[in-house]
Amino acid sequence: MKKNSTLLILSLCLTILSCKGDKKTDSISEPKTEEKEKSDDSSISVPSNDMKSFAYVPTNQVNKPLEDGDSYEKKHVLKESENNFKITSDNIHVVIPNSDENMKILDVFNISDYNNKRNYNAIVIHLSNGLITSTSNIVSHKLIADLKISKITGLSKKHLKDGNLKVYIINEDVIDASEKSAFIECAKKETAYSHNKCTLPQEIMALDANGNPVFKPREQEGDIITGG
Repeated sequence: MKKNSTLLILSLCLTILSCKGDKKTDSISEPKTEEKEKSDDSSISVPSNDMKSFAYVPTNQVNKPLEDGDSYEKKHVLKESENNFKITSDNIHVVIPNSDENMKILDVFNISDYNNKRNYNAIVIHLSNGLITSTSNIVSHKLIADLKISKITGLSKKHLKDGNLKVYIINEDVIDASEKSAFIECAKKETAYSHNKCTLPQEIMALDANGNPVFKPREQEGDIITGG
């Protein structure tokens, strides 16, 4: 009888130890599951197709008052000596004369024409000071920015090896799809790199309260940046 009691006690002890072991195993495995979930969450990324709809706003930009020696005859016209691009550095450097301390780049988008064996590099730099009123004609500031070539969807480093880039600069609060399409058409019509600006069709202009086209602040120019 005593022998049976001893066996019973040993059996109970083994059962208890087994249960504790299971709980311990569970408590170790749970943090691993949580870690995996956190790791999965951190690796979630937005699909590339969705990313294309986002505006490219250069992070490295500053609009500063003119300094001694600065001379600009007209706002939004790029000086050849101050603007360039370098493919190996993935960079387009721009210095944009303007007339408002609050002016900044809201978007840079590609309108290059690589169809029908054409090789025409072109982008639009969209500026705004947040207002819908026209800015002064007197240049008081220069907006200095570095644009990443690889961030401008569709702009080809391979095609930029021809050493030229047409840059349209437009000052407007909002640019819609029809205006972007108009810029694309302008690039398609270019027969050579020139300083001609893109004349946007009147029918896509915004209208004021009286139904008249609002031409300001859509001042814009077309310039050439060289590099390689």
